[in-house]
Amino acid sequence: MGDELTPYLDELLSMAKQSSMKRIISDVVLADEPFIILRNWREKFGISQKTLASKMGISASVISDYETGRRRNPGINFLKNYVQSLVESDAERGGTHIMELLKMEPILKGIILDIKEYSKPVPISKVVDAIEGRVETFPELLNEFVFGHTVLDSVKTILYFKWYDMVNVFGYTNIRALVFTNVQHGRSPLVGVHLFPFKPRMIVLHGPKNLDPVAAEIAKVDGIVVALSNLSSTKELIEKLSTLV
Repeated sequence: MGDELTPYLDELLSMAKQSSMKRIISDVVLADEPFIILRNWREKFGISQKTLASKMGISASVISDYETGRRRNPGINFLKNYVQSLVESDAERGGTHIMELLKMEPILKGIILDIKEYSKPVPISKVVDAIEGRVETFPELLNEFVFGHTVLDSVKTILYFKWYDMVNVFGYTNIRALVFTNVQHGRSPLVGVHLFPFKPRMIVLHGPKNLDPVAAEIAKVDGIVVALSNLSSTKELIEKLSTLV
């Protein structure tokens, strides 16, 4: 599995770098005091002026001049070198900060509506009860546990979701319930999950009266418990899920 995921993880890190560079450069360019934004981002990444200067191939005093405003309005070449070196330095240390920035993208687009890690394992049966749901596959697994849930807008997921965003929906573990709202039949969410190397333990489809036969077959192949919920609104669904520990 590790070898199979290596290309995926490499691509994910590459996407995180690109996303972070766009975000930071945009912040600097639009700021009234760009030197403050430069310093704030460097400090947020926990990288010293000396380390960054070495990565950029310049002296630390030059960075200090720009970050204190002694040199005004950094040119595009300096800015690109600064941000790229900042991002690369973080990537070399595991990419903690750039991955956090990447995680914000689907949330900002309104794709992830709610995400929660439980304080203790919750039986699938309790999730089903909370959402007033009906189990469609693997009823014999109701005593299995999940450790969290993620609520996604299914329409926006289809329109805007990129494959590398999928890692964000799993939080700390894939042993969780993925809850899709605004669902008509349920085939698209199951197809999307089927194509991803990690599988959730449970999928909740909010909206459909019956499960699409193809979706049911996919769930059976992937070993996923599927439940349907017909609560009146997404708001009510999230409120019901919030009662889980």
